[in-house]
Amino acid sequence: MKCPVCQLENPSSAARCDCGYSFDDLKTNSDSYLRSIDSSLRTIKRIIVWWAVLTLVGLIIWLVVTILSGPNERFQTPPTNKSTEAPAR
Repeated sequence: MKCPVCQLENPSSAARCDCGYSFDDLKTNSDSYLRSIDSSLRTIKRIIVWWAVLTLVGLIIWLVVTILSGPNERFQTPPTNKSTEAPAR
């Protein structure tokens, strides 16, 4: 018996195809497949939201630490030597 969904040749005694098509009920088992996809999408969305939240928290912590640490010697401009004396010859 050929499956009308995936065109796979099945034995005549088969009640269901490998793709989920039920020869007895003449319908596909797509509900569980759709629930599985929906669950996967919710998990992916949850991961993206947590990543965004943790990134934002990390950025805020970095900003606060940078501001509270004050100026750093590495980033200060060197003092200019504006001497009024003429250079020695």
